[in-house]
Amino acid sequence: MSRSETRLLQNSDPSSLHLGAIDGKVFDNSSNVLTTLPDHLIKEFSQLPKLTKEQCGHLRHFHNLASQQDGDWSFMGGASGQDHDEGSYRYQLAFMAYAAGAAHYHHLPALRSLFRSLLEKLIAKMLHPDVWSYWYLTSQSGNKLDPDLKELRKPWADPVCKENVMIIATRYNDVRNGTSIVESVIEKYKQAWESHGGMISENGLFRRWYAVRQDRVLVSQQLAHSAWVMAFMPWNYDLVKKVSSTAGTGFLQHLGDRINIRPPELANEIRRIATSTKSDPESRSVIEEAREAAKNQPPVESRPPLPTFGFIAQWLSEVEGPSELNPLLRHADQYLNPTWNKGGLYYRRHDPGWDEDGNYLYMEPYSGNAAIGYSRLNVQGGQRQMFEHPWTKEEVQHRPCVEGVGLESGVDFLRGVWVEERKAMVTTMRSWEGKDVVAGFLAKGLENGRWGIYVGGNLRETVMKGEGEIVPVEVKVGREEVDVVVVKI
Repeated sequence: MSRSETRLLQNSDPSSLHLGAIDGKVFDNSSNVLTTLPDHLIKEFSQLPKLTKEQCGHLRHFHNLASQQDGDWSFMGGASGQDHDEGSYRYQLAFMAYAAGAAHYHHLPALRSLFRSLLEKLIAKMLHPDVWSYWYLTSQSGNKLDPDLKELRKPWADPVCKENVMIIATRYNDVRNGTSIVESVIEKYKQAWESHGGMISENGLFRRWYAVRQDRVLVSQQLAHSAWVMAFMPWNYDLVKKVSSTAGTGFLQHLGDRINIRPPELANEIRRIATSTKSDPESRSVIEEAREAAKNQPPVESRPPLPTFGFIAQWLSEVEGPSELNPLLRHADQYLNPTWNKGGLYYRRHDPGWDEDGNYLYMEPYSGNAAIGYSRLNVQGGQRQMFEHPWTKEEVQHRPCVEGVGLESGVDFLRGVWVEERKAMVTTMRSWEGKDVVAGFLAKGLENGRWGIYVGGNLRETVMKGEGEIVPVEVKVGREEVDVVVVKI
């Protein structure tokens, strides 16, 4: 890059610039601005990460579900017929919101209005009585959680006022409110488990829960619960990493470039035999012996069945990363009915079970609508990064961003980042339908001065921004990707 180009892109005095060409670059004679971005900047911006088709599809599916009319829960109905299990509306909506937050933080940090709009729609859905009114009945308890219960408790309607400690939420409330409540909550939680033998069972998995009145710890025989815990325990990462290193043994079957999920009865026998004989858990002899032993074991049941695939995908995305997550997602794409609807990607429901070759087939709405999308939009250590370094109000207020556009525009955003060292807002868009649409957005929080708007590397216009003003951008977007760069000149 020549010194002249450097001065141009760093807001030099236009009167000091020469018209014509510099290093092969042509200037607009009316504005003394490069009519095309320098090749090195085009290359630099093109190397910025962008969302895949599948990641965009998950975000649009979230938008599609959140935009349905009140009371319309199409694609979201679970096995219980009520909102009482892990696949309920509240969990689907919550983890679509978690996925949107991860996408905003890790991939598209400049797209403030897009994610604000999506999250507001998801929250509006959460406030529907179909989502939260379950608690009036659930608050009365029952003999599953309290076998010695003689009389139902007095009910209450608010599902979050008590008996609902959410450590991640408490952390973010601390950041917002300037408090430090979460440290004492975590310390008390750890102490409570230590007083009852710790969080880990002898089988190497996380314990399910502690029954207070019965003074009894319930042990999990399935990977699903541990996977859920490991995906969302960023405050105890050393323990998570330790458990994660062996948690999948027996349960996860590596088959070439994909990962299959074995039945828990078989997996538990593989783990037992491999441990007792100090053998390779994937050896033929161990597998054959475990198959025979599993035939005599009672089913490891959960009614309705847990959303195992989604929990495992979320765990692998957070802890083990792409080397394990991608093979699991290949299994999903091959066996679990990926489906596109109105530009959105989800996985269709399928009854619990395995095919005759032992391939896992179960798909329920939590995994198909929310959890697989979450796993694709999260990054390795993503929850930990957000927990340890959340965005603060002051940080967000001073960061340039994109406003005035949402997914209802019909446009998918593959990029949306502010490049501070280049003073450039970089976005990449395409129409989800392939039809041409006019997309408009506002570049907000930019410094005062002269800005160039480049579309596909070519100068569209220049704007002189004054105090308190925003830079409007309008561009036609179709099937092909369109790069838009707003850069200080």
